Amino acid sequence: IKELFEKEAEIQQKGFPENITDAIFPLLFFTAVILVPVSEEILFRGMAYTVLKKKFGVNRGILLSALLFSLLHQMVFYFVPIFLMGIVFAYVYEKTKSLLPSILSHALINLFAMIITIYTTR
Repeated sequence: IKELFEKEAEIQQKGFPENITDAIFPLLFFTAVILVPVSEEILFRGMAYTVLKKKFGVNRGILLSALLFSLLHQMVFYFVPIFLMGIVFAYVYEKTKSLLPSILSHALINLFAMIITIYTTR
């Protein structure tokens, strides 16, 4: 299991700049903290959850959209946390009827993950 975890961590860090002064860092930051949260929340909560909720109801819609969200990330060892985040994001969207809270939460989580990656791998 340790080897699998290390291999997944290695795959996850491919393409990550060697140091935060690399010219690509602003693009990475924009992508991870702005573009990805906005696009994924529109796709998974704004579109997938909305369709699944109409077809299967709120609870199943939340679970199925969270399942799709976690499967898309293709990260075996982070499947459960990503699945749980998908549930929370869909629940928040359902209660607020707005994508903004889930987009902001998603952006913060990605920002923290980026900071942790930078300072634990260098």
